Amino acid sequence: MSYISDEKDTSEISSFVNHLRTETIVIRTHNLSFHVHRGLLEEKCSALYNYLTTPDWNSPPSESLYINTSNEVMSSFLQWLYTDTYPIKHNPQDADNTSTTTTDASTNEFTISLMHHTRTYIFAYVYQIPILRDLAAKHVTKMVEAHKSWAEDTTPLLMATRLALVTLPDADPLVCVFRAIILTYMEMWQTPGFIALIKDHGPTSP
Repeated sequence: MSYISDEKDTSEISSFVNHLRTETIVIRTHNLSFHVHRGLLEEKCSALYNYLTTPDWNSPPSESLYINTSNEVMSSFLQWLYTDTYPIKHNPQDADNTSTTTTDASTNEFTISLMHHTRTYIFAYVYQIPILRDLAAKHVTKMVEAHKSWAEDTTPLLMATRLALVTLPDADPLVCVFRAIILTYMEMWQTPGFIALIKDHGPTSP
């Protein structure tokens, strides 16, 4: 029996319980509100905590704080925040009713899932949450490498690539993943959408 390990586990549990005793911050998306414990947010996401708690003197006082992200991304963030786990699967019907319509149900579900993980990655990048960012990147990379139907339907990769290229810096690891995939399969994907992306965002080499 490892007493050091037991003491560490007990300490972590005690710290978590103490965080749950702190006041909550009400965070709003466009149509939902979430109560988040201040202590937990400050410890695991200091940049986001500072952003939410620093007064904006140009805005009137409010009992809740708005954050520009989807309900799906916020749900994944909160699951990670409170449980240290990252949800791989989620309801393919986007909570914001912005599901992408395609002719094939499986492609539609895959597109939504890939976009969700990409948006979660971007959220974690913007608010400097490296652990969550790396978890999202892991699932995006696995999905990109595993999907075999893009020769027939490039919609999933096209949408995720465009989102990453217009939001993240060129040297970002996830952008490099998308650029490498495009480069690898360029001969197969001579579609107007990919050609336009390449023209708008420069060479495809990582």
